Amino acid sequence: MGLKRFGFGRGRMPYPSNQFDAAVRFLFDECLTPRLVELVFDHGYVGSHVVQSGLGGRPDWMIANYAVEAGRIFVTNDGKDYRPIYRKFNRHPGLIVILPSVSAARQIDLLTRVLRFIDDQITVVDQLVQIDKHGKITMQDWTAQPI
Repeated sequence: MGLKRFGFGRGRMPYPSNQFDAAVRFLFDECLTPRLVELVFDHGYVGSHVVQSGLGGRPDWMIANYAVEAGRIFVTNDGKDYRPIYRKFNRHPGLIVILPSVSAARQIDLLTRVLRFIDDQITVVDQLVQIDKHGKITMQDWTAQPI
């Protein structure tokens, strides 16, 4: 299966000759099940988990900086801590918040809905995407506000 990117013609195969790898990449917070990595892969995306990436137990700001610098959409259920951190970035790949803290099976269900939602978006760069326990999804610009 090829990797996906947003916009028309999302599917693409990764070739060594590609100058720019536009594959959508996710990083999952340690509060979420590592099974979400498999889920995004099954949908044609790339994913990694904070623990598998050697970032387990690190401060939130460090994980957020890593995600942004690595070009990864960060997925968490800790919106209370990560929304203010991401609000300070001028640009970021995207922040997805699954509300509230739920079981692994429910995380999979809710993220599946989010993946279907973002498949239809041109991009989630600089966006905050949230899904609540009822499956309602919202998306809004979430970048540093001009002074």
